[in-house]
Amino acid sequence: MGIVHHTNHFRYFEEARMELMRNAGADPIELEKLGIIIPNVDAYAKYIRPIHCGELINVNVKPAELTPMKIKFEYKITHDGALCCTGYTTHTFVGEDMKPLVLKRAFPEIAKKLEEIFEACV
Repeated sequence: MGIVHHTNHFRYFEEARMELMRNAGADPIELEKLGIIIPNVDAYAKYIRPIHCGELINVNVKPAELTPMKIKFEYKITHDGALCCTGYTTHTFVGEDMKPLVLKRAFPEIAKKLEEIFEACV
């Protein structure tokens, strides 16, 4: 069909989110090494305009909500200024045992970094 498969949009979301967190000093890979896992618990995408194979896109990501137990990110994908897709993902904080984690209590310094990311982007 010459257009990007709809599931790729979630990959674009993930790459943008990972880069935002890495650049802010809260690399998800490093967080996992500390025992903080941030699984996705909800994802949504609204497809507005197709992205054709080979088109260069821009993915804008910003934190939309931060609580002691979860973080939500919102996304906009554009091509040449045209809006192609919007969406969000919600992630929860769990430990290596996959049980819920209150980040502020268990890892206050990491919680502070995430709060700084949130404040800088709002």
